[in-house]
Amino acid sequence: QIRVCVRDIEQKSREIHTQLQQVHQIQNIKNTPALCTRMKPEFTTIAEDMNKLAAIIPPNQYYRFHDHWKTVMQKLSFLTAFIKYLEKEELNTREEVAKMVGVYTNREEGFHMDLDDYLHGLLQLASELSRLAVNSVTAGDYGRPLQ
Repeated sequence: QIRVCVRDIEQKSREIHTQLQQVHQIQNIKNTPALCTRMKPEFTTIAEDMNKLAAIIPPNQYYRFHDHWKTVMQKLSFLTAFIKYLEKEELNTREEVAKMVGVYTNREEGFHMDLDDYLHGLLQLASELSRLAVNSVTAGDYGRPLQ
């Protein structure tokens, strides 16, 4: 049951990631705000799925099953950070990521986002931004890499 729920979340995160990859295409580089606006509502369904997953996990068994969802949690951290950066050129906090994904930040509150998962997501963002800088220059946007 846990694997099925995690698989659904992974599928939705892959769909969001695939859509966000459009920012690297020359014709879409200037349409990033519209793309980000389209992707934000997708996190509502992810938050619902996270609530379903949280309901399945027995009390005090979070870390026993953590390996099932840590990768997707890192990916979601990356995706939310990428969207916020594309919109406002800012990094989001762990609290903002957790709220968007529908989880807590404190272990005592329940199903939460570990600090490690949040930070791994930010590390993925660094790679994606370097790729975006190269593609922006290729598209003729010479100012973006300097931002």
